[in-house]
Amino acid sequence: MEKRGQAATEFLTTYGWMILILIIVVAALGAFNIFKPNLPNKCDSAEPIFCSDVKLSSISGPPSYGDLRIVLSASGTSIKNPPDLRAKATQANITSPQNLGCTVVTTSDADVIPTDTQKIIAAQCNGLSTSNKGKRFTGTATVVYYLRETENLANPVQHTKEITFSGTIE
Repeated sequence: MEKRGQAATEFLTTYGWMILILIIVVAALGAFNIFKPNLPNKCDSAEPIFCSDVKLSSISGPPSYGDLRIVLSASGTSIKNPPDLRAKATQANITSPQNLGCTVVTTSDADVIPTDTQKIIAAQCNGLSTSNKGKRFTGTATVVYYLRETENLANPVQHTKEITFSGTIE
């Protein structure tokens, strides 16, 4: 009878140590963010609008809001003004972690995307909580533009391009 009790005790002790070591290893991996890698911010666009970077910062205050910055450039788009046929960012939205419409800054041509030069386009996203800091975000931005080849037509065709972006809220 004593041998069975000793075997059971050794069995439980051995497995207990293994489970304890496994818990320590998993906790150590979690402490080094192995399960939640820090992915870079990215933005996807197609010709003739190019997106090279995006940043969303959570600003506290009343009211709390998100400060969205998108680095855009264009190639082959009209630079004619007047009439104003320049490429412009017209809309931006955050789709995750919460749905937010953003107001693109339009004062003094702040929304105009230059040809062959990068420019930071700014937008304010009201309602983004500071508790979202460190979380992943996704969103879209809309750009309208006219092609340089058609800018002298009586009624040039307006084109629309949607840019998608994602990153970590800072």
